[in-house]
Amino acid sequence: MAGYNGNGFDPAKLTAAQTAPPSFQDINGTRFTNNHVTTDPGDHGGTAGCTSTLGQSGAMAAESTACTWMTTTTFGGITYLPKPDLQQMVFGTGPETLGPIMRDIRAQVEHRR
Repeated sequence: MAGYNGNGFDPAKLTAAQTAPPSFQDINGTRFTNNHVTTDPGDHGGTAGCTSTLGQSGAMAAESTACTWMTTTTFGGITYLPKPDLQQMVFGTGPETLGPIMRDIRAQVEHRR
């Protein structure tokens, strides 16, 4: 998790990134698929979205998801990364799971003045 206070953040740029179509990239034989979705930013407002990345190399695959929020004065996010020594695929870590966790964490760490 990371978060920043300041000014000059542009929530429209986050919205543009989170409404982009899925993207695909091949790096040294590993195919990465990125899927972007918008999500509810929670009670503090602004915009929010999640990106799930699936890395596939042969029969091996791993998924990670990052969810971020942005207002004109705050920017933050959380990322789920599977343990590298995990011996099984972990499911249920996508935006539908991480989005509510992001909102809960945001509510705990972001305070209005």
